[in-house]
Amino acid sequence: MTAIAPEQIPSPWPPPEGCPAWCESQLMHQPERHPEDRVHFGPEHQVQLSLEPGVEQCDGGYRIEYLTVYLRQSQDQDGPRINLSQGELAGVTLTLREAGDVAQALYAAICDTAEKP
Repeated sequence: MTAIAPEQIPSPWPPPEGCPAWCESQLMHQPERHPEDRVHFGPEHQVQLSLEPGVEQCDGGYRIEYLTVYLRQSQDQDGPRINLSQGELAGVTLTLREAGDVAQALYAAICDTAEKP
């Protein structure tokens, strides 16, 4: 009989402690799901990008481009990550600390526009 390393033993799903308060992905919480598909998702927050060109739709119309931000945590992660993407394109994944640093940098850039005494 071959021994199984502790890290190879799958974690129970859904987790016994339940979902984080921000999780909205009940469909992803079926025990038969593949471990790579066991994910917590938070609500999406979108910001319209008025300076970006519109995106052509199948019907010939256009839609305004946008940024999407949401929390995501897979079964093997010790905490949530923040996903940031533009429209339907793949984006970046940030730790909470990195996301906080981005927020501070954006705020600093906004403050730079204020009149200086």
